[in-house]
Amino acid sequence: MAGARLGVVALLLAAAYFAAAPWLGCVVVLPFWQVTAFTLRACTFGDRALQSGYGLPGFTAPYWGNLVVGILYVVAAILVARRARPL
Repeated sequence: MAGARLGVVALLLAAAYFAAAPWLGCVVVLPFWQVTAFTLRACTFGDRALQSGYGLPGFTAPYWGNLVVGILYVVAAILVARRARPL
């Protein structure tokens, strides 16, 4: 049963990554993996500067929902990993 639990945890972590992938892709658009406070704020909540044409190229919308769902998947993976009963 430990293999099944490990498989479920791995699937939940993969789901967390793919759920948060749009937010991660938006945050890491700068060269050399530079993350700034501007990109974190703009990708999470949106920004008026982006609406006027200044800012991140290809930006479509704030991705706070993707980030929240990714965090929920990580919490679910932690709960499954710590569960005392067998699956």
